[in-house]
Amino acid sequence: MSATNNLSAPVFKHLGAIYEQCVDLRLNLKDIQTHLGVKGIHKPMLAIKHDLDNVFCFDGYAERHPAPAPLDVLAFDKAVDRLTGSEKAWPKYVN
Repeated sequence: MSATNNLSAPVFKHLGAIYEQCVDLRLNLKDIQTHLGVKGIHKPMLAIKHDLDNVFCFDGYAERHPAPAPLDVLAFDKAVDRLTGSEKAWPKYVN
């Protein structure tokens, strides 16, 4: 049983309204976690997924809105260099 089910009615409605805002904004789980954290609600992502799927009836939302892949800065720099043709313009240093 989720701890969310044990909240008082006003707090439950408030949390539901926050989740509804996040769904309206089409946020992914990580962004929802950040949005909740700003409002002082700290939950792990699995608890957020459980709340969305089972408590607030947004079943499957997390699967339809996956978080973007983590950005690898070096790979990004190489891709930009290839696109701009500047990969030969900068000296390469060996660390």
